[in-house]
Amino acid sequence: MNLTAGGTGSGVKSSVTVFGTTGRIAISEQTGNNGSITVDFPDDVTIVDDLTVGGVITQSQAGETNSFASQLNMNNNKLQNVKTGTASTDGVNLGQVELLVAGVGVFKGGYNATTDPGVPVISGGSNIALDQGDYFVVTHDGDITFSDTTVSVEVGDFIFANAAITASSTPASTQYTFVLADANVAGAGATDGATEKGVSGFDSANFTVSASGWVQLKSQSNANGRKQTLNNTSPCARVEANGLTTFTIDLADASLFGTGALAENVTAELTQNVSPYQTVYADVTRSGSASISVIFSGSVAVDIYRVLLTHV
Repeated sequence: MNLTAGGTGSGVKSSVTVFGTTGRIAISEQTGNNGSITVDFPDDVTIVDDLTVGGVITQSQAGETNSFASQLNMNNNKLQNVKTGTASTDGVNLGQVELLVAGVGVFKGGYNATTDPGVPVISGGSNIALDQGDYFVVTHDGDITFSDTTVSVEVGDFIFANAAITASSTPASTQYTFVLADANVAGAGATDGATEKGVSGFDSANFTVSASGWVQLKSQSNANGRKQTLNNTSPCARVEANGLTTFTIDLADASLFGTGALAENVTAELTQNVSPYQTVYADVTRSGSASISVIFSGSVAVDIYRVLLTHV
């Protein structure tokens, strides 16, 4: 570029060369007496330091990819109109995040079922709001009354929300899933491997259970033995006829050996009902089912004798 002297003369004063900086400023010159210099950005612009934009940044060519070599600091501002991500490295919008986490439960703490409704309140008209999958662990035994039924829970049980539950909506029990920690009741089988293991209760009349769960048969108890006074009260019936007194006992009664008991499998010993508890003898007959009869000669009143029964 040539610079002319001031005034009306046309002599050449000096010449000046103007350079642009690669990646920052582009310089172009149109030669001639009325030549001009154009200062513009190149196609690919390099910003050495901070860039402050007062308006909206618009990308003119659709499909172009913007690349950042360092972190993008939003300076505590929202990143708006973010498209739904599809690749594992894509950013996602809030709506997509909420959809992804829907149904992912949150541990809500312990649930105390001592009083009904419990704490926190998950039943009745004052129930709290829950999201799908939210859950509690029962810390105190008790009953929970819902709009459709009452559910009993024990320490260690889990309570899950099947779907989002609105506050003060009086939910039914079907809106929850109850995982009973001790619901796997032990079964009975012929072998160890074929038998269901689980939690069960034991008859305190025949067994002892230590704090560590060790179960033992009481040494002075017979789990297969029962004692029945010869009276006229169920499961014993008294009939006097033809010079005989007959006491008939229903061995299948729940207080004795229960359903399935067979008289042919039961031994019997008669004793006095009071001290010195001497053994006495009478005619004992057994049916093909659960009926056993003790027959005395003459008239025998109730509560004089008793019979010791053992199921073998």
